[in-house]
Amino acid sequence: MALHRRQTTGAGDFVDISMFESVLAASPNILGPVFGGNQAPERLRERTHGGNAMLNVYETADGQFIALGGGEHKFVEALFTGLGRQEFITPVTGPAGEGHWAAIDFLRAAFRERNLADWQTWFEGRDICWSPVASLKDAWDTDHVWERGMRFRDADGNDHVGSAIRFSQEPAQINTKLAAIGAETAKIIAELDLTEADREAILAESNWFVRTTR
Repeated sequence: MALHRRQTTGAGDFVDISMFESVLAASPNILGPVFGGNQAPERLRERTHGGNAMLNVYETADGQFIALGGGEHKFVEALFTGLGRQEFITPVTGPAGEGHWAAIDFLRAAFRERNLADWQTWFEGRDICWSPVASLKDAWDTDHVWERGMRFRDADGNDHVGSAIRFSQEPAQINTKLAAIGAETAKIIAELDLTEADREAILAESNWFVRTTR
């Protein structure tokens, strides 16, 4: 945006982006107690921080995890009716906090009774907002990631990360060429504050390493 401003007005800009402030800007959904009550939120009373049975993560018998992601009444009813525990429907439909804690305890125990694959079968055809929790490996190996080009392989079979920013008229051009071992060593050494003797010693050692690894 600063470069665009330079192009359109002749004057650029200074961009100051704080990671800390960016995280703060993402927290308005839990700022009620802070701004309205002058106190820190209590995690287990917050809807998105563990206090809602329907917005929570549960471990399965095989050490995998299931995430519930929707607290609307129809999801609550479908889940607890399916599990034969309708007494939890009314409290879990209510605000996060103590009313959910008994249901959370029940769900933690219930989900540990079956493997993830068994739960996937159980959820089929039920109107419940849920998802298996993918490992980082699984996430990077999904069909969606490959088909969108966020992960791709070059002609030599090397893995690469694609661009998450897509312009239809000017798509990102990713250079997948990998420098040969030692190809940039001399250039890097020349830019360092070293004596000539140190440069020659490092280059000699680098050349030996390249020869022995080829």
